[in-house]
Parts: sequence; C-alpha cells; structure tokens
Amino acid sequence: MENNKTLVEFQHVSKEFAGNTAVNNLNLTIQNGELFVLVGPSGSGKTTTLKMINSLEKPTGGTILFDNKELASYNILKLRWKIGYVLQQIALFPNMSVAQNIALIPELQHQFKSKSDRINLVNNLLTSVDLDPKTYANRMPSELSGGEQQRIGILRAFACEPQVVLMDEAFSALDPISRTQLQNLVLKMHTETKTTIVFVTHDMNEAMKLGDRIGVMDNGILQQVGSPTDIAQNPANELVSELFANSGSKDVYETYLGRIGTLGYYVQHAGNKETVKYNENDTLRNGLTELAKGHEIEIVLNDKTMGYLNQSSIIKFLNDHQS
Repeated sequence: MENNKTLVEFQHVSKEFAGNTAVNNLNLTIQNGELFVLVGPSGSGKTTTLKMINSLEKPTGGTILFDNKELASYNILKLRWKIGYVLQQIALFPNMSVAQNIALIPELQHQFKSKSDRINLVNNLLTSVDLDPKTYANRMPSELSGGEQQRIGILRAFACEPQVVLMDEAFSALDPISRTQLQNLVLKMHTETKTTIVFVTHDMNEAMKLGDRIGVMDNGILQQVGSPTDIAQNPANELVSELFANSGSKDVYETYLGRIGTLGYYVQHAGNKETVKYNENDTLRNGLTELAKGHEIEIVLNDKTMGYLNQSSIIKFLNDHQS
C-alpha cells in the first residue's frame, strides 16, 4: 500500500454504553504509514475509538472504513490478522517462551515453511532491539522485567507484518527509564517498517514525542487534529491549550534530539570532528550552541550511543518541519 492513502476512516461514528455517549459523531482519517496518537483525559473516548478499529467495540452509529472497505463487512478473524495489538497489561502467554510468544501469530497463519524460518524471524527481531537471542529466546515471561516483557509484546505485534498496530496506554505502568526505552523502540520500529501505528495515551509529553499527528479527545468529541507543532502553537480551544501547556514541545526547537534521530536524520560519525554527548531527551535548543561551533552531537541513552547529528542534518530537519 502506498503512503498517504487513508487506512482507517471514521465517518460520523458514535458509540453509546447504556445510554451514555462515549464517542460522539467522530470524523477522522488515519493515513497509511503514520504514527497517529490519540490523547485526552480519562473517559475522553480514546480507548473506545481504538477498540472500534479491530471490532472489540461496535459503533452505535456511523461507518468505519478499513483499507477502503466497511469494517462491518470483514470476517472478524481475517480483520484481526491484519492488526497488531499492545495493551497496558502485559499479555504474554506465561507458559510459552519468548521465542514462542513472538512466533505465535505467524505460526498460526502458516507463514513458516521450515523450522529455520521461525528461528530466523525470532532471532532477527530480538537482535533488532538489542536483545541477544541466545540469552532471551528460551526465557519464560516470568524471567523478564516488566520493560522486557512489554518489549517482547511489541515484537509479537509486529512479527506478522500487520497493516496497523494498536497500542493502548502501552507504557503507562512502567518506570521512566523503561518507558523512554520503549518509546524509542516504537519510533525505531515505525521508521524501519513504515507500519501504521495508532497509539493511545493520556501523557501529553508522550504524544508530542511519538506522534506524526495527534488527535485530542474530550467527552467523546474530537477537539483537534494536527502535528505536534500545530497543536502546541495553535491550540483549537482552551481545553487543548491547557492539556499541552506543560508538554515541553512549544516549537520545533523543543523537539527531542532522539526524536530527530529516529525520524531519519542521524548521520555517519565523522572521525575528524569533535563530538559532544547529549541525552536523547535533550531538546534541539539545548544543542544549538555546539552545532553552531561545527561540532557533532552524539545522542546517548543509558551510556549507549544512539546516533549522531550535525549541522547539515539539523538544517535538513528544520527545512522539513518548520512551517
């Protein structure tokens, strides 16, 4: 599927529970290949909206299209084969090893022609997120930390190459370090696979860090849709302004350096240039002085180098993202 094509479309969609409106007249398009974040306070309708995409909830009114076909016309099983799902509650099968959890859906879909195909898939996915297959493949979920379990859950969601991955408050129960690591993992997976991701969170900073576009919901009503910069600079109303008042992303210069890198602006390290280390959660504004001196910025997370940025890559980023 080509990019810029609508993958999911809500047309005047409403959802009621026992007479209470959870989602009210929702009109929204989600493009193929984008990382779309739904954000809002508790009870705003964002999780209900997410669950309607894979028919865990049925709309009371309106129409949902998936890949230009009415969602209601899909065979539920075949629809869900196309969709990965990551929950806040880590949902690994406790009686299966890491390898078995990752390979489960492709195996059920009969994607493997041989045992070696299965092993290669598992090993490649584990290696892609810096987990040694020899160490992790045969471990049981109980032998993993919470962050490691959720990382395996993310790999499992991507293993069958779905058209879209739904993520519902996937990191909210984790410690700050694990949360940051998994946010970076999602950005990395999105950049590499170009898979559409719909991500639900109540954390405005997380929305700003992850989203290509953000949809803001409150009381079942979609308040605004736009890029992080659009929403920070031009909030549609007082509610949106208040929600993002302390998000730390008021303009393009407040973009996290790690986010710039994962968007594809990392460069190969030039050995003859002086480098200065910055944390991946430092902002572009923090690094401007060193960049102006012609230095390279080395982006690190927990003492591990994530990549390098220089004047040329930052100028390209600014040209691409400043309105």
